[in-house]
Amino acid sequence: MRCVRPSLCKTRRKRLSTTMSSAPRNFFEEFVAAYGNDPVLFVEEMLGAQPFDYQAEFLRALLDERKMSVKSGHGTGKSTTASWAMLWFMLLRYPCKVVVTAPTSSQLFDAMFAELKRWINELPKELQQLLNVKSDRVELVSAPAEALYLAERHVQRRQKPWQGCTATMFC
Repeated sequence: MRCVRPSLCKTRRKRLSTTMSSAPRNFFEEFVAAYGNDPVLFVEEMLGAQPFDYQAEFLRALLDERKMSVKSGHGTGKSTTASWAMLWFMLLRYPCKVVVTAPTSSQLFDAMFAELKRWINELPKELQQLLNVKSDRVELVSAPAEALYLAERHVQRRQKPWQGCTATMFC
């Protein structure tokens, strides 16, 4: 996927990099103001990707909907879109706990978690440094218990992986 507006993306990334290295508080104020209510812009400018119309529709629905379901075929971009949404939530909807579950470890770690790590690597270095990637989770370095992505294989007889998670923003 390519950047929608390469010059704008480079300019925005450079400005954010300069702002963050000189004044961390101003960086996050600017970052939240620019992307807090626009997950599509976050994907375009911070990840350098161009969402398809249906992906953009899903991302925009995050602003109003707490629960969503996507039914689609193989290879249509569901994992990619979910990864974008998780990154947007983790970086811009603090505090949040994003719990992702799947019937098999392969679906969870070989597909979903791998896709999330791929997109973390596309973030500007300044944002990558805010995240701690572990084998089964991604945490915000400054608040690992308050902002995290948890991958948990669903087993029918076990306690639900999200039981005990409390956060005002739960994706």
